[in-house]
Amino acid sequence: MLDFVRPPKEKRLPVVMSRDEVRRVLRFVKVNLYRVCLTTIYSCGLRLREGTQLQVEQIDSGRMLLHIVGKGNKQRDVPLSKSTLQMLREFWRTNRSLAEEATGRVPRRSCRQRESRLSHLTSVKPPARSQG
Repeated sequence: MLDFVRPPKEKRLPVVMSRDEVRRVLRFVKVNLYRVCLTTIYSCGLRLREGTQLQVEQIDSGRMLLHIVGKGNKQRDVPLSKSTLQMLREFWRTNRSLAEEATGRVPRRSCRQRESRLSHLTSVKPPARSQG
């Protein structure tokens, strides 16, 4: 019997959008929950799962960090910008019940679909996707 040797699987780098492209995409997001989630993902360089499962306890506003538990339960700290922290605080103030209900349960599939649809609407080529 023949054993076929397969070439190693090609590892591609993710598509990285410019700041302008990110702003263009986020401008089209109408649902505040998704805008906050996608903005946090893009501004902090999170994977989709990390952003959709972010909880209030993971925000260290004193040190301006997010404590992230990533793939394989690996932990890391990610810098948090002032504007992203202000946006998260404002969302918490105005949507506390929605934020508590959605904490750790923002649907990844729905977030991914919106992201993909928005990149098509804004003609960002090729369609960018967050990792994860």
